[in-house]
Amino acid sequence: MTSTRPHVTRVTHVTYLTYLTYLTHLTHLTPCPLFLCLSLLLTAPALGASNTPLKALLFTGGCCHDYARQIPLLTSNINRQTPVQFEFAWSVDPLTNAAFAKNYDVIIYDLCFDNAKPGLLDNALQTLREGKPAVILHCGVHAFRYFNKVHDWENAIGMRSKVHDPYQPFGTEKLDAQSAILKDFPDHWRTKGDELYQTIELISDSHPLLKAKSPRDGREHTVCWTHLYGKGRVFATTLGHDMRTIEDPDYQRLVTRGLLWACGQP
Repeated sequence: MTSTRPHVTRVTHVTYLTYLTYLTHLTHLTPCPLFLCLSLLLTAPALGASNTPLKALLFTGGCCHDYARQIPLLTSNINRQTPVQFEFAWSVDPLTNAAFAKNYDVIIYDLCFDNAKPGLLDNALQTLREGKPAVILHCGVHAFRYFNKVHDWENAIGMRSKVHDPYQPFGTEKLDAQSAILKDFPDHWRTKGDELYQTIELISDSHPLLKAKSPRDGREHTVCWTHLYGKGRVFATTLGHDMRTIEDPDYQRLVTRGLLWACGQP
């Protein structure tokens, strides 16, 4: 019988450049994969409470971002701080399976798809409600904007946002200096360039961690927060449009600590 399991390739103890070359080659061979999984596990000092690698499923792909470069850079630098075994889905099709998250400790949404098939988000939301942690990065906040259940997605991730300021440098300010997520994060951090997502509403029970003032009109917007949806912890940030932010060690540390917090590792 032919196996219906998704193809998984494990890459261990590799440099970022080697992994990037491999990923680029593979994605060129399969430019429109329905479900492409890769697994990356690097030896790393433990930033969290356990040396046992977390298992993470990272959804990525969609428009407007160079994910083939961004994802290897971000995940390899997370692994320099804490051990995580990543598997990558280059579409949202796995969400059609109600048990898609069964084998993972955390689900990461670093993707930019505007729409979704009917019923597709139900499994993602139910999994989160039941206690599976989630990490939402950048365009994951704006994802599914044309889907009729987009408000359900926004309620789950903790923020409602539809548009962003023009790409430009801007600075952030801490809102909770005692948060374990912001440990060692600069009081006044500045990105060389990013998209400042405009906050329409921070959903009730969301806890803001960072804000930024728009260089264009002076309005302030939340750019990093935590949220509880049902039993599931959510860490989210709108930062991370391109390499200018993603290659910054402070940003990498922020995402790593946010991931650990979501998984209950302070």
